[in-house]
Amino acid sequence: MWNLPPYVIAACYQKILCQFSHSSFSVPYQDTLKCLDITTVTFHASSMEAKPTMIESDQLLLSLFTTTDLGVALIPAFPKLHQQVNSMELKQLWVLYNGNTYQEFHKLLCTLLDFFGKSLQALLDARGQMGNSKVSVTGSVEFKACVGCVMFYGNALQRIAKGSAIDSHLQNLGPLLNDHRRPDLKKVDMEDSDLNVADSDLAVLTQPRNGWY
Repeated sequence: MWNLPPYVIAACYQKILCQFSHSSFSVPYQDTLKCLDITTVTFHASSMEAKPTMIESDQLLLSLFTTTDLGVALIPAFPKLHQQVNSMELKQLWVLYNGNTYQEFHKLLCTLLDFFGKSLQALLDARGQMGNSKVSVTGSVEFKACVGCVMFYGNALQRIAKGSAIDSHLQNLGPLLNDHRRPDLKKVDMEDSDLNVADSDLAVLTQPRNGWY
């Protein structure tokens, strides 16, 4: 089930891109994750039991890699996660995040962030806006394809944000993470800023939790 439907993306992609590429609220966190050497991180299992809704979100994430063309093309780059996808399909025991998969989970997270940003930019280019020299192709095959890419990567990130792995992963990365916010911005209420996002699901995708978690 898609929670970022095409019409929302087509109507709000500029706001999403603005927040996703914000130099203070988003980019420093993305850059830290992408530059981090995951091989230096020690895995520690979470002592908290995952909620059923989190497990459901994990299942929805893994199902994207069997039910969508983009997912099927992407998952072979992550063989250990691919094995979990196959186990889930066969109704065998599977787990998204453990000592065997955490490094690939990190690489998948960074890949999705990278492709999500690129797909948003491609959608912007397809619309021919903000000084771009292209002629607007709203409603064209190219535009619809760009919307589909944003929808896939955005929903994959959304499933991670609502799943069982992300909090444990950020806690495992804790010693290597810095709070990039200025002291005077650490208590900024995003609802009162010019980056207000009415949709709570979009907010989950873009707002760091207390800096990171």
